[in-house]
Amino acid sequence: SGTLWGFRRFDGDDQLSEPRGLCYDTLDGVIYVADSGNGRVQRFRLGERRGLTVAGGPGGILKSPVAVALAQDGALFVSDSATDQVLRFQPIFD
Repeated sequence: SGTLWGFRRFDGDDQLSEPRGLCYDTLDGVIYVADSGNGRVQRFRLGERRGLTVAGGPGGILKSPVAVALAQDGALFVSDSATDQVLRFQPIFD
């Protein structure tokens, strides 16, 4: 065990600010994290320290994501508390 990702007030690809919700994709072995302080959703592969922004980010439509869920078809649903919306993002295949 140990720290996989640091939860600090930063916006680098290996940093999170106010992480709220997460979901684990057992098929692809990735974790999606609602990075509320940065208005984005980060995807982390197990064992890797750097994440990839898959929704939101600078100038994106997310303001304060708090929960994420993965649909059976791979679509990502994100609940945004600042805009009172649940948004659907296209499946990510790579």
